[in-house]
Amino acid sequence: MCLWTSYLRLHALSRYIRSGFMLAVISRLVPGLHAFMDYHIFHACMRLWLVYGLHFYLHLSGNATYVYLILLS
Repeated sequence: MCLWTSYLRLHALSRYIRSGFMLAVISRLVPGLHAFMDYHIFHACMRLWLVYGLHFYLHLSGNATYVYLILLS
């Protein structure tokens, strides 16, 4: 079960990265759009890394449930 959910997470992550790459390519084709798209792609990637980094760190440290309850409250 854990292996299956890990596979699904990696699959979603790869789709997210590919879609960001395609947006970057399209933004280069449209004049004036690249700065706007780069800004949003950069911040989306930073959010993704922060969320996944926090998720894995909390699971490794064993504090995930406690912190998730704090964030949800």
